This record gives sequence, structure tokens and C-alpha cells, in this order.
Amino acid sequence: MLAFFVTVIVDRWKNIFANIGFIENTALAIATLVRGTEPEMVLTRRTIIRYLVLSQVLVFRDISLKVRRRFPNIDSIIKSGFLQEHEAVILEEIDCPYNKYWVPINWASAVLQKVFVEGKITAAPLFNAAWQEVKTFRSNMAILCNFDWVPIPLAYPQVIFVAVRFYFFMCLFTRQHLDMTDTRTVCLAKFPNF
Repeated sequence: MLAFFVTVIVDRWKNIFANIGFIENTALAIATLVRGTEPEMVLTRRTIIRYLVLSQVLVFRDISLKVRRRFPNIDSIIKSGFLQEHEAVILEEIDCPYNKYWVPINWASAVLQKVFVEGKITAAPLFNAAWQEVKTFRSNMAILCNFDWVPIPLAYPQVIFVAVRFYFFMCLFTRQHLDMTDTRTVCLAKFPNF
């Protein structure tokens, strides 16, 4: 039972870490596949990456208390440069009772599609590679949200808590030695030191 619990915890931690959503791979793909040195293209690449990082900030705000303290409201995200004011208005107008992390990813996809139509991405396979990176990033964010929404059932930690304490309580009595050389049977009170 304890091994199962440890396996669940370690696998959960490993999956969360594997899906944390590092932006580097996606940023390298966008920087490589979206061509152009003119200022408009540099701004386009930065905008796509900014939208993806904004999505990550929105997800992490719901998962992490430290990120929630750093970005307590939309204004703090605007001040830090991840979101512009007109984008904040659009984001707040969307009527959705759940997390809206997918909206900036849709914006990034639309910008990527626009760049492809304009011919700044020279071939369809290159566009597909860039889109796959964005899609993988989005999937990682969705997995993190799922881990946050579905915690480990409370019964598992409680059962392990009771089982471990019961085991050590039983060890207090079962691991004591009886001195059989004496005619009287005296229990030697030796408690293990933890």
C-alpha cells in the first residue's frame, strides 16, 4: 500500500515536471521558422511568444500561490508586459466560467496563420512544425490544469498516515526482548529511538 502511494506521488511529480511548459523549444521553433529581419517580423515573433507566455502565466496563476501573489489580477499582468490593455478587454469580455488560458494560444495561432498566408513561412511543412510546437505547448498547459483540478484522493494520504503510525506503534511492543534467564518474565522497556 505504501509503495503504491509513493509510486502515485512520484509519477505525478514526474508528469508535472515533464509538462511544466518550458517556452524555449517553442521560441526556438518560432524564431527559426518565421523568417524576416524587418521590425514587423521581429515584433510578430515576439508577439507569438508573448501570447504563449501569457497563457503560461494564466495557468500558473491558478496552480501556484507564488505566481498568484506575483500576478494577483489582470492589471499586474498588464504592468509586467505580458498583456496589453486592449487584449485585457477582449479577455475579460469572454464569458467562460473556467480558465481562459486557451485564448492567448488562439491569438498566437491566428498570428501564425496570418504569417503563413503572407508568405513569411515559406512552406506548409514549416508552418506545420511551428504549429505542432504551439500545440504541444498548449497540451502541456492543459495537462498541468488537469493535475490541478484532480488532486490525489484524500483517502490515500489518510490511509498511509494511519498505516505508518500503526506499524511503528506495533514495533514498540513486538520488537522488545524478553529476558528468559530469570524465573520471572520481565518485559525490558526498550523503545526504539527515531
